[in-house]
Amino acid sequence: MSREMREVDLDELEAPAAHGPAPRPARRRLSWRWTVTAAVVVVATLVMLQTAVDARRQLAEDHQPRAVRTVPPPERALAVLWKLDGAAARAVRVGTELVGATVEDGVVEVVGIDPATGARTWTVSAPTPGGLDTDGAECAPLGASGRAVCVGTSQVITTTRPSPVVVVDTTTWTLVGAWTSELRAWREVGDLVVTAAPEEDGSTVGWTLTAHDTSGAVVWTTRTSRAPVEAPDVTSDANPLFGHLEGADEWVAIADRGHAWVVGADGTVLADQALPTGFVGATRSGALAVSEHDPDGSIRSSVRLGGGVVEIPGFAVAADPDDGSAPGVDLYGDNQGARSSLVARDAGTGEKLWLDVDAGAFAVHDGVVLVTGSDVVSAYDAVDGTRLWQTRLAGVYQLTLDGDVVVAVAPQNLTVVGLDLRTGRALWKGDARDADPTGGATDGLFLSTWQGLLSVGFGDDEWVIG
Repeated sequence: MSREMREVDLDELEAPAAHGPAPRPARRRLSWRWTVTAAVVVVATLVMLQTAVDARRQLAEDHQPRAVRTVPPPERALAVLWKLDGAAARAVRVGTELVGATVEDGVVEVVGIDPATGARTWTVSAPTPGGLDTDGAECAPLGASGRAVCVGTSQVITTTRPSPVVVVDTTTWTLVGAWTSELRAWREVGDLVVTAAPEEDGSTVGWTLTAHDTSGAVVWTTRTSRAPVEAPDVTSDANPLFGHLEGADEWVAIADRGHAWVVGADGTVLADQALPTGFVGATRSGALAVSEHDPDGSIRSSVRLGGGVVEIPGFAVAADPDDGSAPGVDLYGDNQGARSSLVARDAGTGEKLWLDVDAGAFAVHDGVVLVTGSDVVSAYDAVDGTRLWQTRLAGVYQLTLDGDVVVAVAPQNLTVVGLDLRTGRALWKGDARDADPTGGATDGLFLSTWQGLLSVGFGDDEWVIG
């Protein structure tokens, strides 16, 4: 049911009383037949008069300006909480904390960070073999055990290089494992860390994938076939990423310049195929989706479901944030020209459950799918697609969650509105310019969401606000 964030007071107009002509005194007694007939005529006349009066009153109301009283949400003063730098710059959520890492002076330092203050809550350090230094580190949750893996890499890896890998237990703040791997790409796959390195001779390429357990011990190594490749066309969105590694709990896939290889969690090669104009992705439920561009510009995906392959229009997309509720629902994007649709499908069969046209950003929380599009935020039941509410907000594009509060962000307007998850009612409104860390130089100030938090940035600097 749609709910609007306003109260409407209607002006009630009093209708004039309806009066008929004064009755004349009777000269003689009428028969009962004439009396009944006269009464019927009088009643009908009164009804007609009242109908006309009502119509005039309605016409007058329709032409009167309505007294509309908009109820604005209370203002919330936004302020800078802390700056995103050092280990926090590429931190990720692991449980209720942020986990980030740095590599300096031959030491990997993994830290826990309080999202509310930016304060470091714990630190785990491990020396890198040979005193390796890298220009950054990236972390990811590892399985569901509260562990995290951090790998010393540059943001864009263009060459194979030895990189330090560290696994920590974020619940006990202890080091679990540390090792070095020759890699160009890496991915967490369940409780394994899979690294990938190519073998190239100028015209063909193959990849070696190695799975490590949390201590660094090798679980399996798989060498793919070799495939002919050409130099990547960096100007085309249709070409797969150079050495892009994707994965889920049961599989990992590498796509490289028109070819893709899929390997199971036990190291078995599941697929080896040409992919000239496509890419590999994971559905929300962890199924493998191989997507390709058709000549008309549309995208179709071959998705491994129930032991078979199902052809599905569009491509698998990930909600952000996503609390994992409604596990039987996968989400797909379906771009047709200027329109972008979000399609919810049964995770087991691929059958369409419901559709939202003109979808921008989307999130999943407590069985509700939240979608932005055309200056509105809409909430749907994840399973049956019932629209629970819709709230109109100018310029809204991004979403995040703060408990049961939907935080809707309008980057161009530099405004933020908190909405009740259940009703869509505005709870508060904030202006990012109030939290301007530049001292008034708001030209170029940008507002966004990051790891479930709000942030503002200017140039290369970024701050968490709230």
